[in-house]
Parts: sequence; structure tokens; C-alpha cells
Amino acid sequence: MKAIVIRTAATGALLLGFLLWMYGGARAGFYQTFYRVRHFDEILEIEHFEEVEALLPGIETLGAGVAAFFFLSLWGNLLERRSAA
Repeated sequence: MKAIVIRTAATGALLLGFLLWMYGGARAGFYQTFYRVRHFDEILEIEHFEEVEALLPGIETLGAGVAAFFFLSLWGNLLERRSAA
């Protein structure tokens, strides 16, 4: 019974890491604390960029979810083998 709970937590960790990564825009880079917005002044015809503060998750979020999935899956398998022996 305990192994099933741990495997379910492993699947949940993988799904949570994936969803957080997708929520941030599936970025291939690292975490960013801001993003740039392009503005164009039509009168002066000047282009400038404004930095907007935001926490955007990067690829390490997905990596942490995958690492947690493998760790918890291995732990669940070890518990199942111990209870079967």
C-alpha cells in the first residue's frame, strides 16, 4: 500500500513539474525574473523596450520534476520488493 502512494506522488511530482514549466511558457533557458516588452512610439518613430518583473520558470523546473519522479519511483520499487521478500 505504501509503495502505491509513493508511486502516485512520483507521478504527481512529474506532472506538477511539467505543468509549472508549461505555465511559464516552456522556456528552454533558466529562471528569469523579468521579460522585455517592445514599445514603439508612433510619433517619434522610436522603438524602446520595457522590462516587466515576473518570475518565469525555466527548464530546471521540468528537470526537478523528472528527478523527483525517478527518485520516488525507485523508492516505491524498493519498498515493494522489501514487502514481497
